[in-house]
This record gives sequence, C-alpha cells and structure tokens, in this order.
Amino acid sequence: MRAGLRAGFFVVGAFALAVLLPATTAGAATGVGRVTVSNPTPTRTSSINVTSTGWRPGSVVTITLSTTHGLLGRATADASGAIRTAISIPSEAPVGFGVLSVNGLTPGGVPQEIVTALSVGSLGHTPAPPRPWLAVSLLMAIATLCLLASVRVVAPDGRLTVAQG
Repeated sequence: MRAGLRAGFFVVGAFALAVLLPATTAGAATGVGRVTVSNPTPTRTSSINVTSTGWRPGSVVTITLSTTHGLLGRATADASGAIRTAISIPSEAPVGFGVLSVNGLTPGGVPQEIVTALSVGSLGHTPAPPRPWLAVSLLMAIATLCLLASVRVVAPDGRLTVAQG
C-alpha cells in the first residue's frame, strides 16, 4: 500500500510540475544584443565603424568576415556591455556578399554570435572589358561592299544580268 501511495504522489507531483512550470521552446533568445556598421557596402581596404551591444562588461569581443580568413578586430566591452571599434576590410576580401560576425559572451556568460550583412565592393571604378567595335564595323563595311559588288539583276524576261554601275 505504501509503494502505491508513493507512486501516486510521484505521478501527481510530476503532473503538477508539468502544468505549473511554463513551457519553453528552442529558438532565438530574446533581448540579445545588436550590431550595426557605419557602411554596409564598404570597398576593399576601406575602414568601417562597428558598434554592438549585449556583451559581458570587460569581455573581449572578436569581429570576423565570412569571406576572409582571420580576425578583423577585437574590442573590449565597456561597463554597459557595448563595443565601438573601427575595422579595415582586407584588400584580398572577395567582392560581393559577406557576413560580418561579432562573437563574445552575453552578460550571463553564454557565448553568442551576432551577424550583419556586408556587400564588399572593389576599389574605384572597374573598367568595362574592351569591345571590338572598330573591327566589327570594318568587317560590316567590307561585307556590304562585297554584297553590292556582286548584285545581279534579273531581267523581266528571266535572263540573269550583272548590274553595271
């Protein structure tokens, strides 16, 4: 009888915990920090300012770009958990879309990564590839002259004659 009573209390207790405790689901954490950049479309070798919040005060935060190998910068979070630093886009960074990642610890000590998109451009204006317009025009003119020189005229009676100019 005692074993059945204990089992009953266990079942009731487990049911009470399941009903009374709020359910949590996996997914993105709420209230995490943010990251902003001064220029979301920088060019190679340019410098941009990175500002981010939501970090453990005094902890080191690292900054990387998905399209390059290596670290772009480090910053130490201030007393409010914010960082502000300037980073340089490497000259070997590929032109196009990339993801800027800021990694460190939350105020609670949990590792976090905050990302934002960057679109890296090339230095200055990239000239268009040369097009052979002069050569194409010259060939068209020669072809036209050849066509005009070989015009044949069909007489009304069906005889083929060469046009004379």
